[in-house]
Formats: sequence, C-alpha cells, structure tokens
Amino acid sequence: MSWITRGEAADDLVNELALFDVEPDVVSGKGTLTKVYSGKYQGQDVFLKVSSRERWKVLLPRLCLARAWCSSVDLEARNLLRLREAGITVIPILGYGTRYTLGLPVCGVMLSAAVEGVSLEDALMSDDPARIGLAAGYGRIAAMLHKLGGYEPLRAKDFMVNNEELILLDREKPLLSPGWREARAMTSLERAWFRNHRSGLRLTSPLTSAWVAGYCGEAGLSGANADQVSEIVSRFCAD
Repeated sequence: MSWITRGEAADDLVNELALFDVEPDVVSGKGTLTKVYSGKYQGQDVFLKVSSRERWKVLLPRLCLARAWCSSVDLEARNLLRLREAGITVIPILGYGTRYTLGLPVCGVMLSAAVEGVSLEDALMSDDPARIGLAAGYGRIAAMLHKLGGYEPLRAKDFMVNNEELILLDREKPLLSPGWREARAMTSLERAWFRNHRSGLRLTSPLTSAWVAGYCGEAGLSGANADQVSEIVSRFCAD
C-alpha cells in the first residue's frame, strides 16, 4: 500500500487518526464507509473526512469526469480547491490524499480547519438584518457554480456564514464543461430547493426576491428564463 498526499499537513495524513492531539469525536458517518471526525491538530480545531472503502459504482463516473484517479474525499478536496481558484470561498483545506493498493484508490482523507459561524439555513431563518444580502449571495454562488459547470444541487446547509461571508463546505461531484445550460440549471435548482424545503427552510418574499435577483444577475438571465428561476424558488418558499 502507498499514499499520495498533498497540502501543508500532507506528511501527517499517512497515519490519519494519529494526527489528532487527543482522541477525536465522530460527528457523522457512524457505521458507514465515510466518517467525519472532529478534534484538534497542532492545537487547531479541525475536521477529518475519511473514506475507508470506495463505492466504485458511484466513484468511477466522477473520476472519469474529473480525469483523476483518487479517492472520493481526495476528489472532493480537489473540487473545492478548483472552486476557490474560481473565486468562491471554501473551507480551509490543510491536506488531502489517497491510499492505493495495486494501483487502486482504496482509502482517502481530507483535513480541513474548522470554520466559526452559523449555518446559512439558520441565518436565513433568523432576524439577522444581513439575511437579505446572504440570500442574494447564495443565489450568486449558485449561478457561479452553474456557469462553471457545477450542477450538483446547492443547499443552504452547504454553507457556513462567518462575518456575513458565505463559506462553501463541500462539493462531491466534479465540474462539467463550463457554461450555463438551461435544462441542467433548472433541474439543479428544482432539486436544491426541494431539499431546502424538506430541511425546513422557508424564505420570506423579500429573501426569495433577493435570491432570484442574485442568481439571475450573476447568470445574466432575463425574460422567460428569469421567470422560470423565480417560479421554482417561490414554489418552495413561503412567508
């Protein structure tokens, strides 16, 4: 078995669970193939995502699209770093990598610094006076992702808010070829807002309008396309 790791914490990722200062806590994924641990690394609050075994039915199509040969969480780190280069604020990634057996990626890790703040979903449901700007920012980033070829549904839960800045937490699927595509965009929005609604997110009319304005302004939409975006989002929101 051999590791290929990258980032400032690369050397410590080879013994992934040994990098913590003290015993970490499992915060998600108990009993599954992918777990997320929280703890301290060199005195810093961090999260470690570990894929202990890969599901090839899911992973292989993503690797083909990304033209990469790595683990699922390694690919996620690469996706986030690419989005950061495109101007989207993402979680601070300290290191990531893949363990290979006979050339096959069998395990992966991604270490990220913890981000202070609140979830965007909670912020939008609060009485925070900044929530109009947050809704517009959420819409703008959704459009940015679509223009970059990222059509994975983008939920409010996928962001943290720190000092009115939106920080993207994850993106598991690689980007497709750049360019806004109506059919893909509308399907992505439908799925994202269905999941927001299922999670309990309800936007007021001003917040809905701000989100739509942010999205359409960034995507350069008007007329029928803008009306379609508004219809989708409004359908899942209520005062």
